[in-house]
Amino acid sequence: MQAAPLLGIPFWLIELQLPSNSWNFPLLFALGLFMLTTGLVVPAIAWFLAKSSFLRAQAVNALRFHGVIALPGILLCIAFAVAIQFDPPNPTMSNPPAHGEAIGLIGVILYGFIVPIVELIRAIVCARRAWRQSI
Repeated sequence: MQAAPLLGIPFWLIELQLPSNSWNFPLLFALGLFMLTTGLVVPAIAWFLAKSSFLRAQAVNALRFHGVIALPGILLCIAFAVAIQFDPPNPTMSNPPAHGEAIGLIGVILYGFIVPIVELIRAIVCARRAWRQSI
């Protein structure tokens, strides 16, 4: 249950391999979003279908963790929408949307680098904890 975000990695790799008529560079930084999506969907399904109280508790724990990670993303989307409204780009880009770019960069750093590392570390720690409890 705690390693469910790792299921997002294959989906991200498949998405990178699909032919595209547009620029695929932003997709390189979307690994955290794929991991976050599977980290929310898999525990939600497990919580809904599980009859075991232990499995439901694990699912609630994973949903709480990933909900906390999803909240800054929602706030960043709102901030980005507001920043673009007050700092619109012009066609020549002689005055680029600096505030929107800054918020986009924060999102790239958060969901492109920090979230995948945190998810990987969390999966390893949970796996070690489960392995120790099974001995």
